[in-house]
Parts: sequence; structure tokens; C-alpha cells
Amino acid sequence: MFVRVKGCRPMTFQHLTARMFESAKTNAGMVDQTIFKTAQRYGFNSLYFDEMSLEIVNDYVQYVRPLLKPQCEYLLLNRSGSQFQKLTELLSVLVFEAIGKYIHPTRYRQIIETESVNNLDLEEQQLVSEDQKHSSNVARVDYQKLRSREVALKGRSCMEELRGDHGRAMDISAYSN
Repeated sequence: MFVRVKGCRPMTFQHLTARMFESAKTNAGMVDQTIFKTAQRYGFNSLYFDEMSLEIVNDYVQYVRPLLKPQCEYLLLNRSGSQFQKLTELLSVLVFEAIGKYIHPTRYRQIIETESVNNLDLEEQQLVSEDQKHSSNVARVDYQKLRSREVALKGRSCMEELRGDHGRAMDISAYSN
């Protein structure tokens, strides 16, 4: 799940609050732009949790987060109970542990773009590209809440197609352990 987050919106995930995550459970896994701390800077953001990701994060909220003795509302906490600020750095370490090399988030997005050209049709490539390249200028002018959701959901669907059976098998084995 975190590798997928690295490829999409790590800053959004970092600023997710426990209350926002709870709302995702009743909102088909979607957390929308207006409640993110990043909304002013980026104009919009939607974060989508599939069913398995909801379960994993919910387990974290129930079992791990309380042990950190939360002193703030953010979902991701450091050992002192305040907001975890180094998500991208942590994800870089996780990716290094998984594949043996460091990949910056921008490079990860480039890899996704390249793979989409090789494995998706033109419309799906455009959806992945749009999902990877949200910018504040585009967002302020063109995106509305429903468009943001559509991009997040379709982008996620295309990402799943890129991951294929091997990625799904890894998800299942990671969660079952």
C-alpha cells in the first residue's frame, strides 16, 4: 500500500487525520480535497483507499496508533505522538529494501508513465498521466470535486492493471501475514 501511496500522493497521506480516515470508511474509500491541509497549496486533492488498504490502515488506527500516544489529530504519528513529517523519506527506504535501489518519487512517476505506454491503451495512459501530474494551476481552473474523484478512481484502476497478478498476489500475502 505504501509503495502505491509513494506513486500517487504522499503529501496528502501525510496530512490525513484520523477523522478524515473514518470518513473514508463511509464514503466508498474516498477522502476529498476540501478537508486536506494541502488544499490551499494544491487547490484540490482526493485520496482513494481500496478495500484492502482501508483494512490495513484501520488495523494501524486500532492497534498501532494508540501505542504512540497521539498528541495530534494526524493519522501518521512519530514515536513522540506528533505528526510524522518524513513520509517520502520512509517510503524511499521501503522501496530500497524491496528492490535494492533508491527511487525518488518523481522517478517513480516517470517509471509509471513509461510502463503505462507499454501496457495500457491511449485513454488509460492519459488517465494515469493526469492522475500523476495534478498541479495547482490546473486544479484551480479545471477540477471540481467529482472530476478529482474520477481521476483518482480511474488512475487507481489503471495502476492496478499495471501491477498485474504479481502485485495482487503480493498484497494478499502481505495482508495475510
